[in-house]
Amino acid sequence: MANPVRIGICVPTIGEEATRQFLDAWTPHWRQQACRFHVHVFLHEDRPRRSLDPGDRPFPLTHTAHEDISRVLGDREWIIPRGTGASRSFPMYLAWKAGCDYIVTLDYDCYPEEGRGDAFLERHLESFSRDRWFRTIAGDEPRGVPYERLGRLAVRLNHGLWSEVPDLDGPTSLVRLRDARAVALRPGHEVVPPGMAFPL
Repeated sequence: MANPVRIGICVPTIGEEATRQFLDAWTPHWRQQACRFHVHVFLHEDRPRRSLDPGDRPFPLTHTAHEDISRVLGDREWIIPRGTGASRSFPMYLAWKAGCDYIVTLDYDCYPEEGRGDAFLERHLESFSRDRWFRTIAGDEPRGVPYERLGRLAVRLNHGLWSEVPDLDGPTSLVRLRDARAVALRPGHEVVPPGMAFPL
């Protein structure tokens, strides 16, 4: 029997109750697939120190916070600033260092689809073996398609946005998005001119 495929599940989180609910929801499905997949969860709190208790789990769980980024990266800790989406990069780095065959990142509020949770990892990995890529945007290649398939000029930066969701900061969103018509979205395909700054 072949060795189980090593899967690193990376979860950036902030709340103890939400984290427990996430782990409680996924644990039975990962346990069900234990003969095929060796799951190692990398839980990262975007806080100065570890404060939540994820509870005992039937799989390896690496629990980190920003103090661990400081310890591991030293004077390069600025690469992963606090309070940003970059916080998921640290558990992904640790999963890579741990030798995981595949790395999957899930937000702490992503739950298994009813009736399909047991097959989530299997279906996810099967999608890597497909030769054809499904287009989610008409005409343009969506984010994530390998660049060598594009047959175009080299890409320096590829940044995606949520469909029909303005990329606003939290306070502005609370005020402006009460009326969706108050925000005018530009066309979906934009090229940032050379020398111009673009907020990520």
